[in-house]
Amino acid sequence: MTTNDPSIGPLAEFTALRAEILQNNQNHNHVLTLQLTITGAILGIVVTGPSLRALALVIPVVSELLYLRFVTDVIETFEAARYIRESLSPRVPGGLGWEEWSLHHARRKPGLGMTSMLLTFSGASMLGLAWAFDAVFHSAAIGSGMKAGLIALWVLGVAATVHQTYSILRWKGYAKVVPASPDC
Repeated sequence: MTTNDPSIGPLAEFTALRAEILQNNQNHNHVLTLQLTITGAILGIVVTGPSLRALALVIPVVSELLYLRFVTDVIETFEAARYIRESLSPRVPGGLGWEEWSLHHARRKPGLGMTSMLLTFSGASMLGLAWAFDAVFHSAAIGSGMKAGLIALWVLGVAATVHQTYSILRWKGYAKVVPASPDC
């Protein structure tokens, strides 16, 4: 390549975007690990005593926050892959071919990603809500102010769980519109 080669810029940009995609994929793993660790730790604590059951309400809130982080990284990956395919590839003589190759050689297992996301985020949230239900709605040991706060937190947890479940189930439609690499 010479310094006048018009493909130098797009190739450098491609390299930077691929590094960003790989970083996003690492972030996915970290978020999933954090979600499972926090859920396990909280459940480990609440199992030890009935007086701690309401602590399980933390799980849906944490799940929602981690889910939003996870989705942000996935969308950034999809957008970077689309930009590579639609904008960078045409500017390189012969094209980059990366996105087309990755779409044809996908290592995906049908439904596995959606199922694992449902279990990891929505499933953990549902488990936390179910575990805390008695403490929130049937405990006579708490005052009315505390009970109102716990009910509000429980309803917030239900809303977060519904949001996670709904958006995960819709995910397949978004992935068809914006194909991504098999790495995400």
